[in-house]
Amino acid sequence: MKKRYVSLITTITFIIICSFVTIRLINERKLAETGSKEAKLAIYSVNTEEQKVAISFDEGWGFDQTEEILDILDKHDATATFFLVGAWVETYPQNVKLIAERGHELGNHTDTHQRLTKLSEEKIKTEILEVHNKVKEITGVNMSLLRPPFGDYDKKVVNAADACDYYTVKWNVDSYDWRNEGIEQIVKSVLESEYLRNGSIILFHNNRKYTKDALDIILTDLKEQGYEIVSISELIYPEDYYLDATGRQFKNN
Repeated sequence: MKKRYVSLITTITFIIICSFVTIRLINERKLAETGSKEAKLAIYSVNTEEQKVAISFDEGWGFDQTEEILDILDKHDATATFFLVGAWVETYPQNVKLIAERGHELGNHTDTHQRLTKLSEEKIKTEILEVHNKVKEITGVNMSLLRPPFGDYDKKVVNAADACDYYTVKWNVDSYDWRNEGIEQIVKSVLESEYLRNGSIILFHNNRKYTKDALDIILTDLKEQGYEIVSISELIYPEDYYLDATGRQFKNN
């Protein structure tokens, strides 16, 4: 009798603990969903069991290495996303077309590369749509990813992007190639990043002195680790998802 009683108490206790754990997990998920909706976060990375990472380039002004970068991507059978500024599109229309023709993704980095948080929502929409239309005229592509200049964004920026049928995307691994500290430092910034994992989005620039040489080394290492290098649209969930407080995208069950 005593053994039955102890067994019953143990079973009830186990059920109660499981219930509390389940409720807590549900509440944490609801909090993450609510918090991300209120804060209007960008997508920084993706929660996935697939060993995939996305490579992205912000296309700026001046010295341009796009063709060399495309050759390196081809060498490693890698696909990338290139975020384009209006002035760059106007200066290098042949490269805009070349990126698309070689199977890579075109993204929106705004028309004039201003801090979007300083602009009205209507002006932000103009910044998005101006370069959108320029790229579409050259390539026929309707872009759908926005990377805010300087990574600077707020709820207003995400709302404007939503209104233009765009996802707002940042990154969770920065190559820091913009610091021009050399090939080795860029390689270390990526491969030794504590944030590098399945679903990471990695930031590079097309016009930095050491980017292309560092990229070759990084892609070699990532492939050896078993990563597939994909575009951002291949990585993210287009619908039925939520973001946690870090901007990590999760698929709804």
